[in-house]
Amino acid sequence: MGDYTKKRGIILILALVILVAFSQITYAASLRGTVYDFSLNSLNDVVISVDTTPTQRFVSKQGQYEFKLSPGEYTITAEYNSDDNIKFTVEETIQIVEEGEFIYDLFLFPDLSEEEDLLDDPLNDTYSDDGTDNGSEPVIPSGPNYALYILILALLIGIGYLIYVKFVKHKKIGIDAQVEEIMNEGKNGIDEDLQQVIDVVKKHGNRTTQKELRKEIPLSEAKVSLMVSELEDKGILKKIKKGRGNIIVLVKK
Repeated sequence: MGDYTKKRGIILILALVILVAFSQITYAASLRGTVYDFSLNSLNDVVISVDTTPTQRFVSKQGQYEFKLSPGEYTITAEYNSDDNIKFTVEETIQIVEEGEFIYDLFLFPDLSEEEDLLDDPLNDTYSDDGTDNGSEPVIPSGPNYALYILILALLIGIGYLIYVKFVKHKKIGIDAQVEEIMNEGKNGIDEDLQQVIDVVKKHGNRTTQKELRKEIPLSEAKVSLMVSELEDKGILKKIKKGRGNIIVLVKK
């Protein structure tokens, strides 16, 4: 009876030693920290989990969390929903290599995955299965096909412009030129003042002096000189220098 009791005591001691040793190996490190938002304000009621076996999940109070971890690599995930239904999240990978206490703060940022999914929606999301518009904004096609459509459209616009220039605009310019020619024929291309100069020269037998011309035309000397020069450029008059004056000859009658 004494030997049995003695053996039983030894077994219990060994079991206790093994249990303590296993506990030390399994939870060799303590990981704790504070959860902050992107404005560095601590957050409450944040759901924090670490991918141990089984998964450890913790709801932080007063922005604090703590996990017991054995050596290895882990992924810590934290999620928080604000009062205005904005989801904040973070996912961090850490590695425990030795026992001890470690501080690892978490910083949460707005979760933009839903917005990215909306941006990545294909064109057919704009329409329902039966081909009807579901009311969302149309999506402009992209990629090589879209570039081809742009190229074809540019070519059509270019061809249309060439046709317009060659046939429509050219024809319009021709009509305008004809109208201007008819108007010029009606006026002889000469205004009233220039015609007065021609009439004075004709009255003097198609030949007179510039001084005589100024006497009969009630305009300044400079104005008369300019009109004579203009008619000379048109080939109607010819100015011949003689002494200190000019003789004006009518060339085109």
